Amino acid sequence: MSYRVGMDIVEVSDVEGSIARFGDRYLRRVFTQREISACDDGSDVRCLATCFAAKEAALKTFGTDVGAVDLRSVEILLDPEPVVTLSGGGARLAVCERISHFSVSVVASAGYAAAVVLAESTAKPLDDHKGS
Repeated sequence: MSYRVGMDIVEVSDVEGSIARFGDRYLRRVFTQREISACDDGSDVRCLATCFAAKEAALKTFGTDVGAVDLRSVEILLDPEPVVTLSGGGARLAVCERISHFSVSVVASAGYAAAVVLAESTAKPLDDHKGS
């Protein structure tokens, strides 16, 4: 078994600014409907920033360009404890990387949200995923 660690920190004001500028279009491009609903239908910006930080941290454990995967393919639900659920491109990368489990730790203040993700991999990664 091997482990990979991803970490990210987000300024809450950056997420707030994106919502102010792009509104629902931003929310639907970055977050799943379940994430939006769990964050008071998108009004809890600190919750959204925390989800965003955890998404980015999880993507970093794949060892590939985080822009290559739709952010909605990595879903973060925070309550009762942070959980990563994958679909689409995120799920395909996890299979290629042989990632079997994620552990997530998050923290948020009025100004920042941060996340650390530990990914457990059961074997050597497959070679056919680069550029997915």
